Amino acid sequence: SSSNIETNQDTKSEIKSMTSSSTIRIGIVGFGRFGQFLADTFNRHVGVTVCASSRSDYSSLAAKMGVLFFRSTEEMLRSGVDVLIISV
Repeated sequence: SSSNIETNQDTKSEIKSMTSSSTIRIGIVGFGRFGQFLADTFNRHVGVTVCASSRSDYSSLAAKMGVLFFRSTEEMLRSGVDVLIISV
C-alpha cells in the first residue's frame, strides 16, 4: 500500500541523514585475514571508523591500516561501536 511505501521512504531518509551527518563505528572481533579484508573494505568508505579486537597482537598492522586496535573485545565495546562483526 502507499502507506508502507511512504514509511519505507521515511526510514530510508532517516538512515541517510544519520549516516551522512556522523561517523559509523564498525567493530570487528577477530583480525585475522578475513577481519583484515573487512577492515580494508570498510575503510574505503567516508564516514566509517573501523575498530578491531583479536587475541593476537595486530596493533602495528592495524595502525598501518588506520584501524583502532583493542586487545580485548570488552574494551572495544566500551569504546562504543554501532555495528559489530564477528570474524572468527
